[in-house]
Amino acid sequence: MKTTEEVVNLLKQTNLSNYKISKDTGISDETINNYRTGKTKPRGANLKLLSKYLDSQRAISYDNNMVAGRDIHHINTSVEKVLECLNAQQAMTAEALAQNSKLIQIIDRLTNN
Repeated sequence: MKTTEEVVNLLKQTNLSNYKISKDTGISDETINNYRTGKTKPRGANLKLLSKYLDSQRAISYDNNMVAGRDIHHINTSVEKVLECLNAQQAMTAEALAQNSKLIQIIDRLTNN
């Protein structure tokens, strides 16, 4: 279990609203606000409950960030593959234009003679 100071610091750092924490833990939002502002300190059952709750929220946040990181990596890999295909297609198009230009020159020479 975390100390009172650790729980208060986590409450100050979290982006969770007093309402959300209150709804999830059953501790009134006014009490949560008092903890955050330093009017009172969590003790006993509330300290234990908030310690577990904030740990679980940090784990969820970490998991979500890991998933987001994997998703970003997957997207980057896909974009790189698409760019490789587009570059290859552009190179083929440039080669085809060069060949067409050569054919046009040959046709011009044949028709002018």
